[in-house]
Amino acid sequence: MHKIFKKLKSAIYLLKLFPLYFLYFVSRYFPRDNKIWIFGSYNDSFIDNSKYLFWYVSDNHSDIRAIWITGSSNILQSLRIKGYKAFKRWSLKGLWYCLRGKVYIYSRYSCDINYWTSAGAIRINLWHGIPLKRIEYDIKVGKLYRLYNSRWTIIYRFIWPSKFQKPHYLLSTSAMVGDIFSGAFKIPKSKIINLGYPRCDHFFWTKEELIKYVSLKSPELLNLIYTLSSFKKALIYMPTFRENYKNDLREYIDLEDLNALLKEKHFLLFIKQHPNLRIEYKNEFSNIIFLSNDFDVYMLLPFIEILITDYSSVMFDFILLHKPVILLMHDLEKYRKSERGFYFEPEEIGFVVCRNYLELKKIIDCESVECKASEEGKYFSLWEGFDGKSSQKLAEFIKRLLYSN
Repeated sequence: MHKIFKKLKSAIYLLKLFPLYFLYFVSRYFPRDNKIWIFGSYNDSFIDNSKYLFWYVSDNHSDIRAIWITGSSNILQSLRIKGYKAFKRWSLKGLWYCLRGKVYIYSRYSCDINYWTSAGAIRINLWHGIPLKRIEYDIKVGKLYRLYNSRWTIIYRFIWPSKFQKPHYLLSTSAMVGDIFSGAFKIPKSKIINLGYPRCDHFFWTKEELIKYVSLKSPELLNLIYTLSSFKKALIYMPTFRENYKNDLREYIDLEDLNALLKEKHFLLFIKQHPNLRIEYKNEFSNIIFLSNDFDVYMLLPFIEILITDYSSVMFDFILLHKPVILLMHDLEKYRKSERGFYFEPEEIGFVVCRNYLELKKIIDCESVECKASEEGKYFSLWEGFDGKSSQKLAEFIKRLLYSN
């Protein structure tokens, strides 16, 4: 019975594709307005580079009608309460703006907004991080290798076309990263724009400026930030997503033992899962706080002293703060063989590397971690000339693009 239901569901999905492809065709010829810019982010969230550019354009460019498109009622209500223009993807107004908007700005694929209305728009992909892991067509192993580089790819192109649609422009942070993106997305280097990431602009601000920004944009964070003053240090652990196997941190970290150490040191640890990971953890510890999957850590990161991660691109963002990074790679060999492969060897980046919980505990206990990678400069070159003005430069770039033709 389950197999029959699954096949029926697949058949219905395929039937739905035909009118959607017609909509895609029509969207190519719909008249577009240069002053309507459409924004969205993956999994109907309100996070990442597109979020921060949306804020900037909405607040600083009154001549532009910035529209956020989502499938989430909570995001919709939250943005409208704060005075921003937001619409549901398949609402009449949402469809209207998606068909009228000249610029699509997103952080993953155009389906962050609506792939089926994107044909006539200028698509600008801000992406969501400097890659340590191989991405898109560069992936050598795992499920995504089959998506992009197998005999089934032609079928996947029909079923999930947004994953194969090339952006007109792709945001990068340096020529070095741009070279990676150019190969991974199979787009010319002339379509790579090296202007840094809007989500990191506020890393260059003073504490007073940050507090003011948080109070305006996310006042619910203020209590959390003020709580940090009660602790000697604040740390955050952000493990990345495993596509081919489960990664339950309770299997390689003794949370009770770690909490006891943090309490002794008077440290506070935040733990933030990858948005794609759906493992529930209870906040039952005095010195460990589990953040929700959809929590935007980028407002919090400037107030954090030490980042702990594994293979996540957040490590490269955090070096802008000139603060220490610890890589907890308890499954390095397994990850290397079963996941995507790497652009850089993790152990050669220059961060402190731990291969198990005991090594991590020892480093936290002796407080010996230093900010190595930031000082060495090799990986700091991933941020070529970045000065915290990515949003401003991007908005100016898009306007020049629209009005120079």
